Amino acid sequence: MNEEINIPFRLLLQDLPRDGFEGFEGYSAIVPGIQRGAEVELGADAAENALGFAFTLRVRRHADSGRPNFLGDYAYGTPKARFLYVCWCGEKAGERSSFRRMKVSLETIEWQQIEAVAASEEDLLEAAVSAQDRQGRPACASVPLLGDGWHIAKA
Repeated sequence: MNEEINIPFRLLLQDLPRDGFEGFEGYSAIVPGIQRGAEVELGADAAENALGFAFTLRVRRHADSGRPNFLGDYAYGTPKARFLYVCWCGEKAGERSSFRRMKVSLETIEWQQIEAVAASEEDLLEAAVSAQDRQGRPACASVPLLGDGWHIAKA
């Protein structure tokens, strides 16, 4: 497969604290968003104690490794180690800015999953991560995928 195909994704941010992260490092109105190029898009699919980000990535076979190579405004890193950024945004001194980011790896996604989603109009690839680190603060740096990692789910 040398052509690019579009694959729908959903990333779930779980374990959101009931009262948010208000006051963390002096920030207020703290919300997570997924980074898209230079912009940050806030989550939309809210569920109890979870927030979802829906997006699409292009994928094609990497010429050297044969592994999936994810492309598009949401994909970061090198072809061998692609990932997503989830940013924490808040207000401090009257200005809104991002102050932490977490990296969510795409490396475990296999061609079998991509081909199954591409063949369906109802499926997408989904994974969940925790919003909190071990100390209960907004998670940052590389975060582990929860449960079964990236899996096929209904849109």
